[in-house]
Parts: sequence; C-alpha cells; structure tokens
Amino acid sequence: MKPNAVISKALNAVLFLYLCFVGVVDYLFNPQRDFKAPWDNVFEWSPPVAIGSALLMLLILVFWGAALLKMFWNRFVSDVFNLRSLTYDDSLAIVLIIAIFSI
Repeated sequence: MKPNAVISKALNAVLFLYLCFVGVVDYLFNPQRDFKAPWDNVFEWSPPVAIGSALLMLLILVFWGAALLKMFWNRFVSDVFNLRSLTYDDSLAIVLIIAIFSI
C-alpha cells in the first residue's frame, strides 16, 4: 500500500469540517419553518454582500468537494477496486456533473 493511500485522522478531520460547512450552508439557505430562511435577513440588509457571499460559499463547496473526492478516490476506491487514480481536474468534473444533474 502506498504511504499516501491511508485514511488518516487528518483526512477524517477535513471531511468533518466539510460536513460542518455544508450544514451551515444548509441552515442558512433552507427555511426552518414556514418563515424566511436566515440568509434572507442578510439579503435584506445588503443584496450585493449576500450574493457575493453566496457565490463564495458555492465556490468553496465545489473546489473543496473536488479535493475531497480526489483524496477519497485515490486513498480508498482506487486501492480497493484496483481503479486508476483521479487528477484534480477529473474530480472537479465529476463534482460539476453531479451538481448539474441535481438541479
């Protein structure tokens, strides 16, 4: 087994931080009840700040998700199923295709 092909505590910590970030984004953009979403308050305060922040969060989710997919694939999937390793461009394309299909 390759030395970088190990699921480490650092990888698990990065995955946990990504899960927390996704949870925060989900909380901000999804209404909790029949009321407005918490993000609507930011949009009422300053639409340019809200739109810019939303785009920044989207970029973070896409690029961080691609990096995590690459790490997971290269450290686990490629070893277990004897498949080729992914480059960052491959993983970014996979994340973007999944995002497009989920719309």
